[in-house]
Amino acid sequence: MSSPETVEHLLSCGKLAPPAYRKCALDVGCGPGFATIDRAEAQPEIDFVGIDGSRATFAEAETQVGSRNLVNLQFLEANPRTLIGLQVPDGGYDAIYCSSALDNWRDLGVTLSALRAALAPHGVIRLTLESGPAPDPNIRFSRAIDLSIVREKPLPMRIAVGREIVNAAAPAGSPLGDAEFVDRYLKLHHVFLDELVSTFTVLEAAKLRFLRWCEPEIWSLKDTFPKIGPVPLSLPPDKRFQVLQYVRPQKTFELIVCHAANEPKPRPRRSAVLATIFAVDPRLRTFAPARPDPAITEIIKMLGSPIGPFPGEALVGDLGTRGMAPDLVIDGILDLATRGLLYCPWV
Repeated sequence: MSSPETVEHLLSCGKLAPPAYRKCALDVGCGPGFATIDRAEAQPEIDFVGIDGSRATFAEAETQVGSRNLVNLQFLEANPRTLIGLQVPDGGYDAIYCSSALDNWRDLGVTLSALRAALAPHGVIRLTLESGPAPDPNIRFSRAIDLSIVREKPLPMRIAVGREIVNAAAPAGSPLGDAEFVDRYLKLHHVFLDELVSTFTVLEAAKLRFLRWCEPEIWSLKDTFPKIGPVPLSLPPDKRFQVLQYVRPQKTFELIVCHAANEPKPRPRRSAVLATIFAVDPRLRTFAPARPDPAITEIIKMLGSPIGPFPGEALVGDLGTRGMAPDLVIDGILDLATRGLLYCPWV
């Protein structure tokens, strides 16, 4: 599970700019409350509210609020699945963190609708959903192949695409002959709960929009399987996510969503990097690229200590004095921005 983003970072994911006022954030299903305390302590400029179904759950955390003089945090007893008992501030919450309240898939639609009602128009929700047990690998690979190339296509084409997927995910072992490969992966008929598809269906029904994954590299077919063929990579994003979940199942889905009327904030264009203001996600300091990249390595070194927002031009200039070509630095900045390790705050 990744470390939750700051409220500033979460708000930077949406296209609607937040008004210039003091922001408030809600932690739904806060449990013992210690993670909520950490967030409030790290972000004194944000007012936090943590809720759970029983005051006894966060009783110890409440005592620490006073001892640490956290004037920007309060805990309340309210239903984390329906938010009954919570008084929503005028305009709604700017950011909502929600994880442990979403461990029951049957109540997911109810909870998401309640969260949307409590969310400001420009606001964002960070969700963590627990996935159930993964189906048998043969079934998962079969489903990934069906998504990548329909069964009506000629069998030799399906075998070729299927081998790309299976070999990318499980390259070890003796290769199967065509007949055995067809029997194992191309003739299966399977029915099971596709939790990833269900998630997006329920989000749409709750009038919420997917913004991005909290760890985009985990959901990148190209990053996860560098040798995978062009057919799966040409699929629409939602289908690529499904293929990846079938081939390498994730135990949790960590995603950022917003109102259906909002949409993802565009990534900075290459031509605009120098004039764009960036901020650093703390995860950058522990990020290790899967493949060596001198520019990213130098950027991590340069931004290793806490730093406020900065223009891309400053980073390009600083690394230029160390002999790094501007184009390589810009490539590194864009790569890290795609991964959510650099972001463009509303300033």
